[in-house]
Amino acid sequence: MPPSLGGAPRIMVNVPNPSAHAANDAGSADASLKRSQPFNDEQFLQAWKGYIEQHPQERALVMMMSYASPVRGGDDNHYVMTVGSPNEQKAVEEHKVSIMKYLCDTLQNDTIVLDINVSDVPIDTPKILSPREVAEQIKQNNPNFTQFIKDFDLGLA
Repeated sequence: MPPSLGGAPRIMVNVPNPSAHAANDAGSADASLKRSQPFNDEQFLQAWKGYIEQHPQERALVMMMSYASPVRGGDDNHYVMTVGSPNEQKAVEEHKVSIMKYLCDTLQNDTIVLDINVSDVPIDTPKILSPREVAEQIKQNNPNFTQFIKDFDLGLA
């Protein structure tokens, strides 16, 4: 005999909650909608610089992003970043999810595509020089610099 409550049989029926079902449908519809706010190249580059400014701790990435700003690659929201080596490409690819999330959120556009390519020709990437290396480069470009150092009895610490 089925369980009873005070002698009367008890029947349980699961009825789906129509309002909960509608809320689930609305949530999945929102998830499938993509933001597509229009933007121009200047706005894209401002967002790009914004990412750089917010991630100063990622020195190598920020340096690459500073010298290799993306350019429009044909389609409206397709951009191409050209780096100097496969190692640089790998470093940017490792951060691509974070970069893309920032760009899409900042520009309110989920249709942005970013490709990272390696240049066929060597790119002159910036290099941080020691004071001695700076002095050596100046000497090579300006022979009078050597005499200047001697005249003022200068040296590098």
